[in-house]
Amino acid sequence: MNLDAYTLVFRPLPQIYPGPSGAELISGKHYSDWVVNDHCHICDEVGRWHLFGITHPLTTAKNIHEGELQLFHAVADSPLGPYRDLGTVLPPSARLGELPEIHSPAIIRTNEAYYMLYGPHHFRMAKSDNLTDWETLGTVFEEIKQDARDPQILFYEGVYLLSYCMGNDVYYRTSTDLFTWSERILLLALKPGISPESPFLCVRDGQFYLFVCLWDGKWDQQTVSQAYQGVTQVYKVPELRQFYEADLIAEIAAHAPELLEYDGQYWLTSAEYPQRGVNIARLTF
Repeated sequence: MNLDAYTLVFRPLPQIYPGPSGAELISGKHYSDWVVNDHCHICDEVGRWHLFGITHPLTTAKNIHEGELQLFHAVADSPLGPYRDLGTVLPPSARLGELPEIHSPAIIRTNEAYYMLYGPHHFRMAKSDNLTDWETLGTVFEEIKQDARDPQILFYEGVYLLSYCMGNDVYYRTSTDLFTWSERILLLALKPGISPESPFLCVRDGQFYLFVCLWDGKWDQQTVSQAYQGVTQVYKVPELRQFYEADLIAEIAAHAPELLEYDGQYWLTSAEYPQRGVNIARLTF
């Protein structure tokens, strides 16, 4: 497995923070530097590519996750960019009755609409006909731990597979309608001290691949960039089952990776690594 050099394809423009205010961030204030994190991409019915993901103004390392209350939305003619920033979507004021946090969007298109599933903890759903206007649909399921996070959806052989992290493990659930989900099934268990982030499950040539970003807790809590660790492991199995250490096939440099297929090739996106924003590189298996 080989990863080419990254190209920066999106960095949020300076804009007004919609709020609410927190320890550092002030509602209604204009901020010039915004960071991104877990994200997803989708191609619409006319061939335009859309990016959605966590964004908030840059803070000190002390409050590294403050302001993760809305998503960025950007559009481009191809996933190779550059993307045009369309501003933020789904702030707390548009999601009344929900948790204010909104993390790790996962979007899938059905015959009738686009559906976005997002966390943390309370896995919630929103619906859109045009990827611009979103209607919140509430919670589809909750997990037993507050650190359940980072959902990703794969549609495979008529079934939706939702992978996500909780504690030191990656789980998945299945559904045929996006609203009724099975009980969780263990997909990958990491050793103590290593936490999974941003799992991405996909199928290529009849093989299942699991990309998992790693967090080892080794951070000085002063350098912001170190909070976005750029280490991703790749596992491979011939059928959908639990992944084990022996199934590890590669370790690549990426944070919150997303895999896409475009122009007959595979591409991997990475957030905040190696540059601030969303980066993309060609991946060969």
